[in-house]
Amino acid sequence: MARWVECAQIPNDPIEAEDVLEPLMDENAYVVIFDDLGKEAEHNHKRVAKVLQTRALMTRRFDIFTTNLNIDPDAAESCELAQVYGEHIRSRVWGMCRRNIVEVNNADARTTV
Repeated sequence: MARWVECAQIPNDPIEAEDVLEPLMDENAYVVIFDDLGKEAEHNHKRVAKVLQTRALMTRRFDIFTTNLNIDPDAAESCELAQVYGEHIRSRVWGMCRRNIVEVNNADARTTV
């Protein structure tokens, strides 16, 4: 089963947010796409961090992340992912993705004319 979560659209209501995030921690959610990681409301950061932590410990999973956050493993002080979710989550995400990172540094197509 595949699931898509648009992080910026995670509901503000705690119960509704749990309804969106809880299925992502299910072993049957083999593929999860986290779109725009870090764009969720600040009060949802801990909820998303819990999902990331849980998924990092799963053996049968395939996760895809898109984010505008810096995840530089060599610059802990400037690592935006660590600033948002904490160093332990930055480490988990880096460990989950380090061999398959595709960095795209282009102008935002939504803002260019």
